[in-house]
Order: sequence, then structure tokens, then C-alpha cells
Amino acid sequence: MRNRKNLTLHVHRIILLLKNTKALFFVPVVITDVFIPILNFVSYRANGIGDELYNNIIQFSQIFIPFLSVWWVVFILRDFIDSDGNEMLYVNKKRSLLLDFIAVFFIYIINVIILYVFYISFFPNMKYELIKLLLVCIFYFGLMFFTSKLTNSVTITLFILTFYLMANLMIYGLEGVFPLYYTVRAANRQMLLYNSLPLGFTGVILFIIGVKIRKKL
Repeated sequence: MRNRKNLTLHVHRIILLLKNTKALFFVPVVITDVFIPILNFVSYRANGIGDELYNNIIQFSQIFIPFLSVWWVVFILRDFIDSDGNEMLYVNKKRSLLLDFIAVFFIYIINVIILYVFYISFFPNMKYELIKLLLVCIFYFGLMFFTSKLTNSVTITLFILTFYLMANLMIYGLEGVFPLYYTVRAANRQMLLYNSLPLGFTGVILFIIGVKIRKKL
């Protein structure tokens, strides 16, 4: 009974945190669930189900989804990082908002998985693209959390995330070279093993360091 009550309170808290982002809440939803599928549909109408559609899906997914995976968390953190008393997040472990941030991140991840289940029904190999995207999203989450806790600035955090995204798009000749991830080549097991997996692991390490940094301050 108590666990159910705690779970209910946790869900309500997450809903309130998301509502507090106001109009910014709809940015990831509109781009992921409306804009990207529309672009994919246009490609489908023009070229049918084939390589053109596959490339269209992976290119736009890599541009938008990793960055948007941390969108909600960044703007939720804004109220804590840019205000006095943000150190209170870590005073009482049981009431820490860390779990809330992780939960908000996974809400978006679940949305991406649902979208890719549809894509996989047309392209079975798209499962590798999904795994790659999830690992890249974990890196973004770790980088975002580490940077926000190190700098205490949402502005700097967004700048670094944007710079990293632009680096992936601009340094095209080094596609797939760690720590870059953007590529027009189809993902495979080798790419996951030598690029995506280390990227996801690095994200976990950055997240842990971010938590340790705040505990020491």
C-alpha cells in the first residue's frame, strides 16, 4: 500500500515537472511524433520502401532525437540550477530528484522505441539503428547532467550540447569516429560495438561524475 502511494506521488511529481516546462514541453513531441514522420512519409511517397526511405529515417533521427532526449530534463533543471538552493537536491537521497530526471528521460526514450517499432516492421535491420540511438541518447544525458552540475548553467549546457550536435553534422569526413556518431551508413553490430557502446558507457560515467561533483560541493 505504501509503495503504491509512493509511486503515485512520484508520478504526480513527474507530471508537475513536465507541466512546468509549459510550451517547451511540446517541442520534442511535435518534432519526434509529427515532423520526423511527415518527412519520412514524403520520402515514402516519392521513393517507396527502400534505401531512400531508410536513409531518410536514420538521418533525421540522428539530427533530432539525441538532442531532444534531454530537452525536458534541461528545462526542468533550469528551475533548480538557476535558482538558490539547488544543492538541496542531494541533501536527502530518498527525496532526490535524480530519479525524477531519469524517469523524464525514459519517458521520451519510450516514445522513441514506440516509433521505431513501427520502422522495424518495414526494415528489420532498423533495430540496430534503434540501439545506436538509445546509446547516443544516454551519452547526451550524461553529458548534459555532467555539464549542468559542473557549470551550474543551463545556457552553457545547451551551448555545449548544440556544439556537439553541430560537430557531428559538420565534421562529416570523420563520421562514425568516436566520440562522433552521425553517419549515413546503416548501423551494424560492428558499429555498435566500437562506437555506440563506448559512447553510451561514457555517458554513464559522465552522469556518475556529475552526481559526485554535486555531493562534494
